Amino acid sequence: SPLLPSSLPPNNLAQPYLPGLLISGLKFDVRAWSLVVRDCSGRVRLMTWKRHYARLCAKPHRRDDENMDRSAYLTNVAVNEGVAASSASSDDDAGGAGRTNVMEAEELERHFEDRGEAEGWRLAVSRMKRATAAAVMACDPDDGPPAFAVLGMDFMVMEEGWEVRLLE
Repeated sequence: SPLLPSSLPPNNLAQPYLPGLLISGLKFDVRAWSLVVRDCSGRVRLMTWKRHYARLCAKPHRRDDENMDRSAYLTNVAVNEGVAASSASSDDDAGGAGRTNVMEAEELERHFEDRGEAEGWRLAVSRMKRATAAAVMACDPDDGPPAFAVLGMDFMVMEEGWEVRLLE
């Protein structure tokens, strides 16, 4: 396409900056799993698994970082693999089993409860469920043979108002 360059520099991101909430100075997103089932009668059911988890960046986030260290901006496990984990999240407090920079659902709840923000966190989780349902319904799941799908949805919780954004 003449509007796009034939190749992009390897370390650039092409998306607007989203001012997400931080956990101990680290950007994070929430991976939430759902099961969508369409039965023989065409009825669609959406079930969300309660064990969502947060994927935290490996390094603290600073908005004034001109070098844009990817491990401070991206929560992708492959991006952060091999990067020394932040002192804010270690194997002991991030779900164990060698999973660094991951906070399981129970730990996320405790984190926000300890800060007096439990109600806000519950609101964000409710909004993630509603966003998942809206995304599923937008795909017209009532049309077709019996089927099921497992969806992993990634969300960002915004700095203000516990709003959520469906990332993918």
